Amino acid sequence: MYSGAAIFPEDHTCRDVLVFVECQNLEMRQSSLEVLNVGCQLAVECHGKLGAIVIESDVSADELIRLASLCHYIILVQDRINPFEEDLYIRDLVSVCRQYKPNVFLLSATLFGKSIAPAIAVQLQVGLTADCTELRMDSSALIQIRPALGGELLAEIKTLNNHIQMATVASGGVQAAPPQAFLHTGTQLFKVDTAISRIELTDWRKAELSATPEHSEIVVGVGRGIKYENEFLAIRKFAQDIGASIGFTRAVIDESWADERNLIGQTGKSIKPRIYFAFGISGAIHHITGIRGAQYIIAVNTDREAPIFKYAHYGIVAEPLQFITDISKHLAAQREPSPAADG
Repeated sequence: MYSGAAIFPEDHTCRDVLVFVECQNLEMRQSSLEVLNVGCQLAVECHGKLGAIVIESDVSADELIRLASLCHYIILVQDRINPFEEDLYIRDLVSVCRQYKPNVFLLSATLFGKSIAPAIAVQLQVGLTADCTELRMDSSALIQIRPALGGELLAEIKTLNNHIQMATVASGGVQAAPPQAFLHTGTQLFKVDTAISRIELTDWRKAELSATPEHSEIVVGVGRGIKYENEFLAIRKFAQDIGASIGFTRAVIDESWADERNLIGQTGKSIKPRIYFAFGISGAIHHITGIRGAQYIIAVNTDREAPIFKYAHYGIVAEPLQFITDISKHLAAQREPSPAADG
């Protein structure tokens, strides 16, 4: 299953892109597949190779075979880690980066990736750009683009005088081309010393995934433009009627209207629903980052100049409450059985 005798070119430390592959239930997470696609593009642009780092206890043999088709080589860290032992993940990834010295090191901007990336950067003494929505190479320099100043603009960042350029990639934020076919050179076994985590898991609870925006086919988003309780109650009923989950912008969360677990945007969840309704949402970049993966965006706003209309597939200039009343009547009429034909 493993090839411990993989041979790497002497210059692989100069131009290569390494991606940490997160797994869940022994399978690669979709967010990591997206980052691998981004890493593929960067490796091509800088004439380097794409390597994937995976922890042995995280992944199945079948997934390793699948991963081999997505990169030039795999670095399989021989460690058995509990998914909650972040300190051991940090230790292992720091060790890999110190030995392989990649030009670029990428992680997913998941909750887990955001948690471990800063500690890795500190130990490697390198810079870190979080929640990137676009990445490209300028020769060997990584151009990192992310929302800044509350989402009012996109900052273009270049890491100077660092031996490793490190970034986390927003899920659904970077538009990546399909991966190319690579000549896989093998799997390198990376041995680490056995260690005991300083983190002790005392309790855990299973999340109700079906109720969260990132697992829904239809999502209803609520923004600062929804000011009154009757509007919110109408939107919530509308969401229930169409089988949608509800998400919120940062402005709504900050005003204590809603649970931060349903925050959509750069600092919250990135979603990929079939349909996304945006009610009273202006369209700041940090929110748009989280909804780029939506197949259809339907925006309802009283401000015809709202930036959200630049991103929406369908835009309606109207009071959200009036729109909901009208569309609910239409949907109710569609559900009513047709009168039986005479004769």
